[in-house]
Amino acid sequence: MAIKSEDMQQVLDAIAECEETDLNGTSNAGIDEVTGLSPSVVDDALERLWRNRKIEGIPTFGFGRWPTLIGIRRVIPNRATLWGSDGAYREDLH
Repeated sequence: MAIKSEDMQQVLDAIAECEETDLNGTSNAGIDEVTGLSPSVVDDALERLWRNRKIEGIPTFGFGRWPTLIGIRRVIPNRATLWGSDGAYREDLH
């Protein structure tokens, strides 16, 4: 599915907003709630951002979504990652 650039920006803005209130990041559902976007659009945006190392997050399973991430935070130059290699995209998880 092609992601519209405004949807991608909305997801990134939601992650940034959530970082202000929760230093441990957010989840797919949190982004759904903040943006009002459909879960499929949020999931597609998160997968693209995660694959391209624009975000970090811990993958979880059993919620019927891919990727299902918790602790989602933006990867920002000169800011240490919160989750290290555990939060980076890995092809073997998909």
